[in-house]
Amino acid sequence: MVGLYSGLLQASEPYSLAVACDMPFLNAKLLRHLLKLSPGFDVVIPRVGDKVEPLHAVYSKNCLYIMQRLLEQGDFKVSNLLSQVRVRYVEGEELDLLDPGHLSFFNINSPGDLVRAEKLFKEQKGYGAEHRGGQGEDPGRR
Repeated sequence: MVGLYSGLLQASEPYSLAVACDMPFLNAKLLRHLLKLSPGFDVVIPRVGDKVEPLHAVYSKNCLYIMQRLLEQGDFKVSNLLSQVRVRYVEGEELDLLDPGHLSFFNINSPGDLVRAEKLFKEQKGYGAEHRGGQGEDPGRR
């Protein structure tokens, strides 16, 4: 939560999108949807089953006070933040329509994950454009 707190503290806008740097299959449609839902909530976060995705969510600057208080207590659990703020979960059919395979949440933590990501990328020709919402260049061409 320290990184989220630091980022929010420096943010110039009232809402910030937080994503992990090891998620190669981010979905622009889903990210835009999270941002669109943010007004009126402190956190907008995907949830698959009972697992939330704290590094694929939108946070409001309204979270700063509670984050600071939790951090001062040595509590670094995002789940404890979520229990104290207004949260909008994106889950079930709503999530499935935007990201049917939930590949947005695939992250690379090991050499095996990297091999799997490369295989997924090769298998999904055209996946990049769809995941970006049809905008921008192909990430494989950077």
